[in-house]
Amino acid sequence: MISVSRTVLAMVPVFAAAAALPLPGKGQGELKEVRQIERIEGAELRFGLFLDGKFVGSDMLRPSLGELERGGDREMIRRRGDDHLSLNFGFRMDEKFYDWIADNMKRPRQCKLGLAAYGKNLTEQARMEFSNALLTELTLPAVAADAKKPTAFIAKFQFGASERKPPSGGKMPQGFAVQKKWLPCNFRLSIANLPMKSVSGVEPLAIRAQTPTPGKIEYPNLTFYLPEAELKGWPVKWEGPEFDATKSEGFHNRAVKYTLFLPDGTPMRAEVNAKSAGAKGKKAKGGMVRVELRLKDLSLKFD
Repeated sequence: MISVSRTVLAMVPVFAAAAALPLPGKGQGELKEVRQIERIEGAELRFGLFLDGKFVGSDMLRPSLGELERGGDREMIRRRGDDHLSLNFGFRMDEKFYDWIADNMKRPRQCKLGLAAYGKNLTEQARMEFSNALLTELTLPAVAADAKKPTAFIAKFQFGASERKPPSGGKMPQGFAVQKKWLPCNFRLSIANLPMKSVSGVEPLAIRAQTPTPGKIEYPNLTFYLPEAELKGWPVKWEGPEFDATKSEGFHNRAVKYTLFLPDGTPMRAEVNAKSAGAKGKKAKGGMVRVELRLKDLSLKFD
């Protein structure tokens, strides 16, 4: 069973430098890629997220869509191929947002999403709404001990339709203007009773929202890197440059804990707890080993 308790999402259709939201029309061809505009009138463009009409934050928020086309006088947007919306976000959204993500990873239900683009002086200049949106996947980003560039979590939504709305012209709610970028060097990974002091990095971990169909839960594999010398205490048998411990008793039912956190003492973290269900490994460059750990009984919390 997947359980999630409190908490995480890069990109949106083109918000123009003015207040308009241009959409591809007839004769303009398909919109192959949703572009991102980083600046409006010399100031950084910021996005804000609304859940069922309530503002829930702006931290590192970036949206992205699939292909779009114009349809009708109301400029409804219907999907042309990819039918999902992805949202990148950080650790400093409203607490209610993380609660909502946690609850919907366990029990997905439809909602209305709103995205607002804020320009100069954090004034709203464009808005879109997505009806019948359903959370389908949450991804923890890749991390590395030497990482120096900020990153964010990603949540993926399916949706029924999207619609451009007139911008309110209002300001972003107070308390959300300041953003603090999170560096993916702040992480910990442990497997019960195994040496794990020198993990150099972990690949992205995508967790699918739980479905109501029994037996359909798909647990992700956790892939990470550590020095070959540290595996001397592991219950594995090498065969050339690889080992396969998927059926080894020594790699089943060990407690696994993977934590992403803020380094400044802020009481906010993302934590994955699971049990091991086997592992594979292969030697990589620089004396490292790439380990692919199978997981089961996964739970995720943000607190």
